[in-house]
Amino acid sequence: MSVVKNRSECKPPPFVGSAFRGVPSVPETLALGLLLLVEFWLFSRAFDKFFTHDSLFYMVNVPRSWDQLWQAFLAPSIEKNYRPVNLAFMAIFRPFLGVDPHPYHWIPLVFHLLNTLLFFILARKLFTGYAAALGATAFWGLHSVAGWVTYDITYLSDFLLAFLLLLSLLIAVHGSVKKSPWMTAASLSVFALALLTKESATTFPLAVWITLALADLRTIPEPVSWSRIRRSFRETLPVTLPYLIMAIAFAGLFLYWLQAGRLYSQGTHSAYRIDPWANLFSKFKYFYWAFNLPDALSIAGGAKYRLWTFWSMGGLLLIWAIDILRRRGRLTVIEWSGVLWFLGLNVPSFLLSSRLAKWYLYLPIFGLALSFGAVAGHLQALFSARLRRAAGILVPGILMIPIAFSSLYQTRSYLVASDSAYQSDLLQSCLRDFQNVHPVLPPRASLFFLPAFEEGVSDLLALPPIDRGQLFQMYYPDSTVHAQFAHKGDRLPADVGDRPDIIVLQYLGRHLYDVTPYFKRTGKMVLFLLPTPEGETAPLLKKKPAGGAELYQKFVQMQIADEGARLPDDYALRTDIWILQYLQGRFSDVTGYYKGRRRDGARRAVQGLEGIQYIVNRAEFYPDYENFGTPTGAPVFFSTPERDILTQIGGSTVTIPLGLIPADSQLHFDVSWMFEQGDGAWAEAMLRTQGGEISAYREYMKPDPLRAELNWKEVQVDLRRFSGQEAELILKCTNDPGKFTVADWLNWRDITIGPAAGTPFRGK
Repeated sequence: MSVVKNRSECKPPPFVGSAFRGVPSVPETLALGLLLLVEFWLFSRAFDKFFTHDSLFYMVNVPRSWDQLWQAFLAPSIEKNYRPVNLAFMAIFRPFLGVDPHPYHWIPLVFHLLNTLLFFILARKLFTGYAAALGATAFWGLHSVAGWVTYDITYLSDFLLAFLLLLSLLIAVHGSVKKSPWMTAASLSVFALALLTKESATTFPLAVWITLALADLRTIPEPVSWSRIRRSFRETLPVTLPYLIMAIAFAGLFLYWLQAGRLYSQGTHSAYRIDPWANLFSKFKYFYWAFNLPDALSIAGGAKYRLWTFWSMGGLLLIWAIDILRRRGRLTVIEWSGVLWFLGLNVPSFLLSSRLAKWYLYLPIFGLALSFGAVAGHLQALFSARLRRAAGILVPGILMIPIAFSSLYQTRSYLVASDSAYQSDLLQSCLRDFQNVHPVLPPRASLFFLPAFEEGVSDLLALPPIDRGQLFQMYYPDSTVHAQFAHKGDRLPADVGDRPDIIVLQYLGRHLYDVTPYFKRTGKMVLFLLPTPEGETAPLLKKKPAGGAELYQKFVQMQIADEGARLPDDYALRTDIWILQYLQGRFSDVTGYYKGRRRDGARRAVQGLEGIQYIVNRAEFYPDYENFGTPTGAPVFFSTPERDILTQIGGSTVTIPLGLIPADSQLHFDVSWMFEQGDGAWAEAMLRTQGGEISAYREYMKPDPLRAELNWKEVQVDLRRFSGQEAELILKCTNDPGKFTVADWLNWRDITIGPAAGTPFRGK
């Protein structure tokens, strides 16, 4: 809609789109369907993620009776939260979906698609052309903020709030057109639900006022004078007043609870501390994010993709700017309204002191999307009348490409390195590690968490709603689980050795270890860290654990080989020593290995790289065949200072001379893949003698990103049939065709020849 000063200046503006039709054509419907499919493709990448702390809050605190549901609506919860509609919503789904996180990922995605459809319906009631409506919908629906909101039910309040706002607006517009007080009452009822979903709904009266005024102007033939615009906003103000009165009343109740200390802690570091002047300069980043511009990307080639994103989004913004300049800066009423919407609904995020959250833009950018839709309509109007209908689909289709491109890489980065992803990975790892050790629990279990070395981890594990053991309680419903935390001052009982209900846990290197056995005899554990390949203390252990070193030393005595400590001679008899190996940024528990196989006295077949032959298949891809990116640059190397782990790269063949095979002997080794690197390969050990080559072991090794430590498999090969013969051991790491070789690392540990164990050898 163009704006003119008086009727004498009224001329049909060249940038008005094609006339609005009640029912979209088949191509237009297909274009909307394609938009929804692109959204599904973009924002369905979080389905493998676990719950976060916020989503666990809904899982744990869901009302389980009508009385609990009623109490949720009457007052804030003991967690100082008042969003009862969210809890009521979860009460519907929780009994059917259980505790598997996978189905809960469908909820936000379906709601975002539904919200996109509702916004499109609303946009068609405000714009005169299909291109403008579809362009506005594409800007909002494809915006990277949706990558945050569709992560999982963590953002339940946001996608549910958008749904209620759009539903309230559509009903309000319909009620205004039909002059129906019942429809207006229905819209007010939906608005009341929005207020009970999230307190930021107090800004919605502005959106209602803007929408009603624009819908009224939409019925008037263009062009429209300023006096007629003022009249529309003036006439729709009384209809908006009930929404405003409800919002003010709720805001007053909210502030009363806040001052009484019943809502949201207001400490210096509180996420919801209200201080509009704090961190004011940083809050301007909301304007940067609103235009779908990326922060640094935490993905492979992040700097390159960020530059491309800037170029693509920059081109789109340039088109936007040129369109405004072409009109000499004269914005249409819908553009001004969109800017006002964006600023007004973004007020709550500016009130908070220091927490900048991109998902706060989910509703404000409805307004910016309306302004963008106007640009799409102007571009469509540049086409001739014969081509204008086709341009109604072509123009928004082209404009959505850079938006989708930017959102794709921003969403990927978010799933890799955001706080939500970090929480999900931490909680999932803790739960999986615990379940592997404890398939079942006794009727009562008390979990005691030692201080973690990583900064903030102890606090994360002790946050609601898992601070009282609720995370584990969800997955062990037949047990009563309690949690205690050393960094919060809880004490390990003196009779821990006699208490089967106490489980002592140590979080280290992204995983949770059960260290209870090491406390059974003395009540204190000795943590021994073997020499590292770097020859210095592992970076993680250089940091003080949460609560300080003094607190940690009450429970654990640390001994670090790189700082001069040595395993005591009687370590094999000591039940209090926990032995760890640090390799490639991960810790592995090698206590069992050191107290078992490491002590059998068998002759180690590999003492050094001297005499070992190795080749790399040149058909495999490596950037440099002189330096393979390993610690030594060679395709085979020792991973540990003690030379007990031999590592080879993908596509390599290593030949180890074994010499004369002793009588009644066996070959013994462990094999594993190097953590999560690479894409997997075949591991094969072959024995070569005068009689030929025999495959002694062959297995496909697959990387596991969530593995806590090296997953060793023990292999024994009976050598008695080869007694007195010269032999060679051939180790192969073979990729399947089309696999990427770089970072495929295969480990062989403690290759020894010792007395036969009586296990018959079956060659393949």
